[in-house]
Amino acid sequence: PLALVRQYLPLVGEAAGGMKRRITIDKIYLDFTAGGQDAAGTAMAFGYANMAIGMLWPVFEQNFVVKDHFFRTDVDFTAQSPTIYLNAVFSIRIGQLVSFAIRLLWRFVQLYRQGKKDQKQVR
Repeated sequence: PLALVRQYLPLVGEAAGGMKRRITIDKIYLDFTAGGQDAAGTAMAFGYANMAIGMLWPVFEQNFVVKDHFFRTDVDFTAQSPTIYLNAVFSIRIGQLVSFAIRLLWRFVQLYRQGKKDQKQVR
């Protein structure tokens, strides 16, 4: 999963392309609490959540105007399952949204086909 995130993460920035800094994220609040029955798994989930935020946040800052943000990660070894709360508000014109989605989809398909082609060559 981590390799896939690393492979496809740059797509967001590429898809933003010509719309760079035109999309405004008015507010993004993320509150994640790792929890579960396995203490080691819970600790790993906490670490992965921090890693994911650390990887994703620079992409957002470089490609969008962000007015207000807050991220919090926590670990609760007594909780039965993880919880995540996300509150986000963003502004974009319909045409920009369609353009962004098409660019993102196009680059994803290209990378997906390239990955399949590479897998066939390895076999």
